[in-house]
Amino acid sequence: MVLAFFIRFRKDMPFVPLFWLFAIFIVSCGASHLIEATIFWRPWYRLSGLLKAVTAVVSWATVIQLINVLPAALALPSVAKVNLQLREEIAERKQAEAALRVRTNELEALLDALPAFVWISRDAECRVIIGNRMANELMGVEAEANVSQSGAAAGEAPCLQYFKEDGTEYPTPELPLQRVTATGEVVRDAVLDFQFTDGRRVRAVGHAVPLMDEQGSIRGGVAAFVDISARRVAEEEKEQALRLLDTLLSRAPVGFAYFDRNLRFVRVNEQLAAMNGLSIEAHIGRTVGEIVPALETPARKIAEHILATGDAVRGHEFSGETPLATGVTRYWSESWYPVNDEAGKIVGFGAVVEDITERRESEARLRLTNERFDLAVKCSQVVLFQQDLELRYTWNHNQWLGFDNSDLIGKRDADLMERAEDAAVTERLKREVIRTGAGVGQEVMIHIQGLDRYYDLLVEPLRDHAGMVSGVTCAAIEITSRKQAEEARRQSQKRVLLASEAARIGIWSWLPEKDVVIWENEYPYRILGIDPSSPPVTADGFVTRFLHPGDRSAFEGAVARTVQAQEQFLFECRILRPDGEVRWVEFAGRPEPAGLGGDLRIIGTIRDVTARKNAERAILEEGQRKDEFLAMLGHELRNPLNAIRHAVQIAHDTPESLEASQWSAQVIDRQSQQLSRMVDDLLDVARISRGRIELRPENLDIATVLERATAVVQPLMLQRQQTFTTDIATGMQVTGDSARLEQVIVNLLNNASKYTPEGGRISMRARMEDCHAVITIVDNGVGIDADLLPHVFDLFRQAQRSLDRSLGGLGIGLKVVKSLVELHRGRVTIESAGAHAGATVTVRLPLLELPAATRPSVPPPKASAALPKKVRVLIVDDHEDAARSLARLLRLRGCEVVLAHTGPNGLTAAREFFPEVLLLDIGLPGFDGYELARILRADTKFSNALFIAISGYAQDGDRARSLASGFDRHFGKPINFSHIMDALHLYCARDAPPEDPEAKMS
Repeated sequence: MVLAFFIRFRKDMPFVPLFWLFAIFIVSCGASHLIEATIFWRPWYRLSGLLKAVTAVVSWATVIQLINVLPAALALPSVAKVNLQLREEIAERKQAEAALRVRTNELEALLDALPAFVWISRDAECRVIIGNRMANELMGVEAEANVSQSGAAAGEAPCLQYFKEDGTEYPTPELPLQRVTATGEVVRDAVLDFQFTDGRRVRAVGHAVPLMDEQGSIRGGVAAFVDISARRVAEEEKEQALRLLDTLLSRAPVGFAYFDRNLRFVRVNEQLAAMNGLSIEAHIGRTVGEIVPALETPARKIAEHILATGDAVRGHEFSGETPLATGVTRYWSESWYPVNDEAGKIVGFGAVVEDITERRESEARLRLTNERFDLAVKCSQVVLFQQDLELRYTWNHNQWLGFDNSDLIGKRDADLMERAEDAAVTERLKREVIRTGAGVGQEVMIHIQGLDRYYDLLVEPLRDHAGMVSGVTCAAIEITSRKQAEEARRQSQKRVLLASEAARIGIWSWLPEKDVVIWENEYPYRILGIDPSSPPVTADGFVTRFLHPGDRSAFEGAVARTVQAQEQFLFECRILRPDGEVRWVEFAGRPEPAGLGGDLRIIGTIRDVTARKNAERAILEEGQRKDEFLAMLGHELRNPLNAIRHAVQIAHDTPESLEASQWSAQVIDRQSQQLSRMVDDLLDVARISRGRIELRPENLDIATVLERATAVVQPLMLQRQQTFTTDIATGMQVTGDSARLEQVIVNLLNNASKYTPEGGRISMRARMEDCHAVITIVDNGVGIDADLLPHVFDLFRQAQRSLDRSLGGLGIGLKVVKSLVELHRGRVTIESAGAHAGATVTVRLPLLELPAATRPSVPPPKASAALPKKVRVLIVDDHEDAARSLARLLRLRGCEVVLAHTGPNGLTAAREFFPEVLLLDIGLPGFDGYELARILRADTKFSNALFIAISGYAQDGDRARSLASGFDRHFGKPINFSHIMDALHLYCARDAPPEDPEAKMS
């Protein structure tokens, strides 16, 4: 059974012969035992012995076979080990197959990325040919298409014919791919033209190699070609260009030659051949030394220089004999240039040759003439020079601008002069002479070695033998000393003039003994207000005609002291001009002692100081008004603060009394509004003085503005038991800032209420007159004195206040009113019959002509209205009382509020609480509110949050910086809580907040 198992499952081992031997052995043993058990007669014993002998032989043969097979059987691995080896072999084969697929994909991508046409034949007969992407696009077939069959399958061949480089048609068996698959030889640099049915022709060059199988037999081939059509066109263009160049060079007036690196003639034109006295064919292939032996050495040096540096050599002059005229020295000017191949390697040299023998002879004659001319003018102080049409110096006599002749030749003025503007002046002058052909002379200034030098420059045209202008001849004489003397005189006069002009000072000199006055400039005439053609006014005439009578005695005493003691004269006095104007002047003088036989002279100045005196008086008056204003401000601030402190004390002492708490709250509310209005007026005055108030104009109904203003002031009138009536027409449309116009009316109504006794009457009327909305506010209050009435709109001006007036103002409200009304192109006036006669204020605003249907926007919800949803609010303010009080108000309106008092704590609270609205103070410890807003705005979790700045910094610049830092609104302290609630209502409605006086972002 064991043997049968091995035979069944390990057929790879030679157990079959052993099995048959073992089977014969078993059968033999069984037969011999059967015979021994059944025989009864003697002949069968011999048969049994024979069987036993056969069995013994088979047994020994089996044993021998088992001994031979036993080591292999013992070395057999287990079934598990065999299975493991099989799995490992399968895994390795899969990895190899995957790597083969990756490699195949890479090779396919490489073939498609190659900028070449690639065809692969998969059999030796080229029956199956595939191409890469470029090859398929060229043939017009699909990817993986069999190129050898695609044409037939489609009914027409995309590529009809193949041509060799010489234009003969390529037989199919001789095509590179067919040839390598048929012969096994490698084909290189084969040129193939593809001729398409549409007339298009593509030239390509490439190689073809055979593909071999494992036995070394050809199983296909690969052909790769590169499109050289563009190169072919370039070569044709190059040949055409060479033909054109040959044509041009054959007609050029100079000689031309092209040499290889060994200085052998490759190309030469007819002119150069004629210079040398040989034909063009006689030059080709011969060296320079063989044609012109004198040029052998210098030509070799030039070639070595070009090969070493790659630079051209221009204008090099040679001399020697030529085959044309032996024994005669000729001169040439040659320029040599490197000729590079496509790789940038120098493959030869080009030379342009000009015969300058005649020019050299002319130059020799000219040198002789110049030497004679130089000798004639050698001692002359005149600088002579010539320039060509490009204004390059060609000749110079004597040093010009400090340069020798060798430094000048070939250069322009711009190359020599230190300042470009100097060169521009001289070159413009010379170009004008070249253009017109007429000479010109002019003084010019040239800056040389840190000094300004002046020249009298004469420029004349230089003409050639045909009379044409070929340049300029110039002569220059230095006149610096003369110009400096003239300039010194001018500067002296100019300094005096500039000093007097800058200081607005009149300069005079006076001879006291003769009373002779000399005025050095026009300012004394201007100061006294008389005609400049009038003679100077003497000292006596000045006193009698112009000096103010009140200053005469003091003036005469100061003059006498100056003359007697010869001390400095300094005096301020008033003058009466002929037009009646009184002005202040200042005299300053210094006596100049008399010399031998001379008279005493006083030299001095007169200056109009009226503006300074007026400014000093205005400053004094302004200081007095400011002192009064500061005293008034202290009084006005203490009154509301005193009332607030008393109300707080009452609320603290009677916490159980609801009536006391309500009364205290009303007092605090009224007095805080009073303080807020004072602060707003102060800020507005500051803005007005700097011209920084900006309006937010819109089309609005003036009646709406008046109603809002009335609602603000009505509590004060009710408190003072005053009767207030209104008569307001409808339909009056104006263009203006709603908040600022409301501020104007509130200010005027406040004044009317404050200056009207309790129980008094106030009325407001609005009517349309002459295309204006005219608003009139009348009261029966204390009125305005006639002396004060012209100054009611001046800053810090108000009527005399009695000590018992607790509702007096700061004297700035009407200034703000006037400025705001004028910004709206309107006008405000105040009338009063005097003290205790009441006052009438009239405001006129231009109407806007609009359709009757035009109405202003709907006002926002009231601050007392409940919010439509619960809003999460974060307050960050280092003033803890202000933060807690604001939080309590917001919680009473249903908000969920969290507090923080520093910048870092505010950042932590925001990231934990995720508020919808953030009220951030600007001046915070740690980092300010601007930085906190920038950090949170950068977080997308707060992209829809409403950021409101609450700060005592409420200038225009502060509001602009808040907007730049990411805030949506900016409320200046003290904050009007209704404005915050308006912002929350609008946030809940997801609408843009309306503008108001405190929330403007400018």
